[in-house]
Parts: sequence; C-alpha cells; structure tokens
Amino acid sequence: MHPGEAQRKLETLETLVTRETAALAPHPTTHWVNRFRAMPGVAAVLFYGSGLRDQAHDPDVVYDFYLLVHRYRDYAPGWFLAAGGSLVPPNVYYFEETVGSNRQRCKVAVLTVSQFCLHADDKALTPHIWARFCQPCRILFTESVELRTTLNEALVNCVVAFHRQTLHQVDSCSIGDFWSTGLRSTYADEIRSEKRTRGRSIYTANVEACRARTRLALLRLPEIGRLDDLGIVSSKIPPDRRNAYRRRLRLMRPVKKAVVVLRLLKAGFSFRGGLDYARWKVERHSGIRVEINDFQRRHPVLGGIVLFLKAVRLGTLR
Repeated sequence: MHPGEAQRKLETLETLVTRETAALAPHPTTHWVNRFRAMPGVAAVLFYGSGLRDQAHDPDVVYDFYLLVHRYRDYAPGWFLAAGGSLVPPNVYYFEETVGSNRQRCKVAVLTVSQFCLHADDKALTPHIWARFCQPCRILFTESVELRTTLNEALVNCVVAFHRQTLHQVDSCSIGDFWSTGLRSTYADEIRSEKRTRGRSIYTANVEACRARTRLALLRLPEIGRLDDLGIVSSKIPPDRRNAYRRRLRLMRPVKKAVVVLRLLKAGFSFRGGLDYARWKVERHSGIRVEINDFQRRHPVLGGIVLFLKAVRLGTLR
C-alpha cells in the first residue's frame, strides 16, 4: 500500500482539520495577523474564503478574517455594537491599507468564542458559521493551545453539520453535486449575490479537501448516509423525512433572511466604506453594477436599505 494511501485510511476528521488549520496561509495575510494580534481583546484569528483558495495575490481580493473575542467590549468599547453583536452576531468591519506597493483590503467579522462554537452546530438558526467553516480555513493565531483545540473541535462540528444537513436534501449523487447542493442551500438561507454555480466553483477549487471531508464525515454519520467506492453519496434518510425537511427549510427561510437583514443594517454602524464594498461584491459575483450616490454614503444605514432594494429589483440578490 502506498504510504499516502495508508495515511488517508488512518486519518480522522479531527486530524484532517487540525493539519489544515495549522498550514501556512498566503504571505500577504502576515501584515493583517500582526495588526489583529495587537488589537485589544482578540483571542483568535481565523482566515478563510477566496483569499485562501486563490493562493496567488489577486489585486482585487478582499481577505476574509474572523476575530474571536471573549467580550465585544474588550475589542470595541461601546454598548450599541456590544449589544448588537450579542443579539445578532457577528459585528463586521472593513480595512484598507497600503502594504509595500500594494493596496490591501480585508473584511473582518468579530464574534465571541462561545458564539462561534454555538453556531458551528446546524441547530443554529442561520448557517453563517458552519456553512463557511465546513470549508478549509486557517487558524492564524490563538491566545492558547487550549483555545486552538476548542476551535478545531468547532470546525469539525461545522463539517459534520454541513453533511448532516445536505443528506436531508439529496438522494444519490456525486461528491461534487453533493457540495454544490449543500452550499447552494445555505446561500438561499442568506442574502447573497453569488451565481448558482458558486458552490460548484468552491468545490472545484478544493476538490481534494472536499472529498476528504465527505469521506470522513460520512464515517461519523453511518445511520443517514454512505459513500461508495465510485464516489457516490447516498442518503439513507427516508424520502418522506427528506420532503418534510425541505418544507421546513422553505418555511424558515424568510426568518433566516430577516436575521441577515438585521446584520446588514447593524453593519452600517461599523463598516466604513461598506456601501462601496457591497456594490463591488455584488458586481463581482453577479456582473451587474448597482449605482450609489453621495447621500447614501453619508447615511450608510438608509443607503444600505436603498442599495439592497435596488439589488433585489435587478435580480442580483436572492
């Protein structure tokens, strides 16, 4: 047996996630990690998203970070955002800086360690944590070894949650179709500008990581799913239960989207340049440009509502 094959057979979901999160991240993130570590209250820095998938530096990339804190007020004093983060996490911030000869941008979501661990489970109302972190990520800093262990356990839960939820939506399909279906479903639970092919492109960029996750996660869920030798995922959940799940999903989606709207409104108070970022992201993912004016920039909450309604009318958000 080839040594690599033997290692894969012995690997568990825990060892896979632990190995991945400890791997090196793209060099441009070094500047941001050093800055975040110096910020008050930051207990951990996680990196994920397109900046990780595209290891080559893209001048248009916006790096995505999660900063975990123990209390919101340790990071940013002030009762409003602390209360808002506690009720509707996370709080979102945006930074742009010139590093060397390049202009770097990043989006930062701040939430507490306990919130991150709680929302890593698919019992959470919205999938905003487990849907993002079922994919590969890096833990770039933790204040302790114990916290790193806790976060790796939460990331394992994210992978299991994604597979458990997706097994309620498929009958029998390839691993690629499985991931496309699962990710597309989570996008429908939020308000996203991604094209319908976005889930497939994420899978294509992480084929080996996604296949390994599915193989190992289904070993944890033998009562509801299986993976055969041809790479076909089959759900063992009876059709009537899957249909009932889909009905509940459709009924709950307006509630989940309402929570996302509250997050977007709250971001207007912390996200400097947020309207321009939102317009850029909508245009990048949908190809449709939505205009904003100076009045909207001066009043970001009201401007965000107007931008949201324009984007919905043009069909760029779902």
